[in-house]
Amino acid sequence: MGRMRSLLALPLWLLAAGVLAQESALVRLPSEATGGGTLAVQVSWPTDPAADRYRDGLPVFVPMRGGLSAGDFQPWTLALQQGFVVVQFLYPGGEDAGTGAASDGVYDVRGPGSVLAARDAWLFAAGRTTDEIGRSVGEIVGRTVRTDVMGVSGHSNGGNIGPVVLSVHSGELAGLVRWFHGWESGASAQVAANEVAWGAYDCDPLLDGDGNGEAIDDDANPRFDPLTQHGYEELALDYSQVAWDPTLPLPYHDESGRFADVVRFGLPFFDGNADGRYDHRAGEAQCPDTDLDGVIELDEDYPLSGRVLFLGADQPRLHLSPPLTRHLEANPGLLPGGAWPDWLADSAQSEEFWSWRVAAAHAHRLQDHAPGLRVIHSFAAVGHARTVPGHADSLIHHEGYQLQSGLWFRIQPDASYVREVLRLPVPAYRESDANEPFGPGDLEERAAPSSFYNQRDALAVPAGAELADRTYFGCWQPNLDDTLPRELAAAGTVGTLRVTTAGLSWEVAPGELCHDAVRGRLSELRAARGDWSSLASLSCLAEDAPDAASDTEPPPPADAWFYLVRPNSVNGGGWGESSAGTPRAVPEHVPCVR
Repeated sequence: MGRMRSLLALPLWLLAAGVLAQESALVRLPSEATGGGTLAVQVSWPTDPAADRYRDGLPVFVPMRGGLSAGDFQPWTLALQQGFVVVQFLYPGGEDAGTGAASDGVYDVRGPGSVLAARDAWLFAAGRTTDEIGRSVGEIVGRTVRTDVMGVSGHSNGGNIGPVVLSVHSGELAGLVRWFHGWESGASAQVAANEVAWGAYDCDPLLDGDGNGEAIDDDANPRFDPLTQHGYEELALDYSQVAWDPTLPLPYHDESGRFADVVRFGLPFFDGNADGRYDHRAGEAQCPDTDLDGVIELDEDYPLSGRVLFLGADQPRLHLSPPLTRHLEANPGLLPGGAWPDWLADSAQSEEFWSWRVAAAHAHRLQDHAPGLRVIHSFAAVGHARTVPGHADSLIHHEGYQLQSGLWFRIQPDASYVREVLRLPVPAYRESDANEPFGPGDLEERAAPSSFYNQRDALAVPAGAELADRTYFGCWQPNLDDTLPRELAAAGTVGTLRVTTAGLSWEVAPGELCHDAVRGRLSELRAARGDWSSLASLSCLAEDAPDAASDTEPPPPADAWFYLVRPNSVNGGGWGESSAGTPRAVPEHVPCVR
């Protein structure tokens, strides 16, 4: 099963991309994931220093490949045009046809070994490790690389492995990956296993069967209602209609190359007409639209073969979603003779498999594992692989990163960055403020237009540019009126502070755009001998303020206020030093201080 949508039209903004002189280096990176060998890594950067994104260096953009392959090196010209260093790697066992580069080891199809390889590649991109001959990423590029503005952009399945890496290897990566962007990732096992939608099931991509104005999105399972069946780790799908067709051939392909392709017989499916067999259009097993009206209805079948196949130690094994697997275990009569096929993963194996491969298994843990991470998730009205009703997959990302982990989270890059990066007017989408609450049914109007269909770079690079600039300048307002200016390097200082009855103001250093200001009682500070980290009176007066903060509240009798202001940029240097000459500790109870 593998027919996917074809690209209908290439948007003009990508055709308009100019030629940029660039350099690349292939390096070998030692990695535990290879069993004592090295990973193949490609580092690319713009040749002309004038193209560097900041006057004091290039931020780092790490793309994470989608699909199931062990990776390849892709152009990412748009990211280079934006002044990034681009660091790509091949998973263990992967080979890039264009360069001939290959990583040592065996590919485990985005399992623990792949996660470990990503950790090592990210540590290298963050400047914490060197290649096999001792060179850092900055030494390879030969210019200043702002590894303190390093971020990761995961497209499709790459957006699933990202939070897994951050969660499993939090001890080594905490604070190094400053931002993360995900593009149209499957999010949970049921979504990734194509139980609610898959583009291959839209039998006629030229016919708008559901009448919504889009012709290539008629692939949804009609049994899923995004308003009533939504869930974070598991959607509330009703599997009572599931049957098993033992006659349907299902080809298995081993992405790691360890096994020959084989065919197994048997497939679970939603039996819409209750006839006990999977009905489909003649000669097209992936087309359950038997009445040829362009949309799948409740009285038609829906296959549940999944898209992800994983190889066990002995043979290819199919891993369905955990809830579907549990349903089959609880109803053995659905299987021929009640016998469990040895090539079908049981529920324990399914749980283990998916725990390494979907964002929902880890995104909700990142407040503890990746504090300070900032996230943008982007998607188009028509998904590149599946169009989940109500964009429930994107809502899962929102719930994990924002609601459960409390991270700074935004749906779609700021429109100003889309315009600047793509260099041409583009169709508008409804902007959403960072940390805006969403529920089922709220994301349809916030999708990028269908002209963004299959255009990963057109959303990934603007999102990366916005997140990098926000990180560099420390500006985390919910929305931006325009792109952040990059004419001057962030200086990391604050000038003279002035206090009046109306509040306080300060002299702004060139290149410093956003500041935080806090206030506390002087008597408490004296009693604590300058240790401000636990002061009950400490409060946040302003976040991301340009040059002033209001404060009209008088101090308590016989007391006074003290104030601290810091620039938020990566050059800001924190909150200064205490009178003892040590860096001031960070109070946990004051939001703008973190």
